[in-house]
Amino acid sequence: MGRIDPLVTLAIVWYEALAALSSHLFRAWILRHGWLDLPLMRAVPRICFGSMACGAAVTAINSATAVLLHIDRQNEWNWWTVIPIFRVWSIVNFLWAVIYFGVGYFER
Repeated sequence: MGRIDPLVTLAIVWYEALAALSSHLFRAWILRHGWLDLPLMRAVPRICFGSMACGAAVTAINSATAVLLHIDRQNEWNWWTVIPIFRVWSIVNFLWAVIYFGVGYFER
């Protein structure tokens, strides 16, 4: 069994905190700009692009952290590792927004 690197542990905590923060900021953006009151056809593109923007921000900051701290020693940074990470964060934010809009819809 390998030794747990405290720097990697700290980075993982940072990644998860950043993901939570991005979802809260996205929710605040949705509320501030009144997206919950929009018709579905106007809200969907905003949800998609907002989710991709959150995914891009989280991926960029996480990738920069990994490169600056030399955390990913086994794999060199490249686009083939960044693109799937971007997709995952975008999908997570999109699903979160769909759930949020669904709850908002049923509450009205």
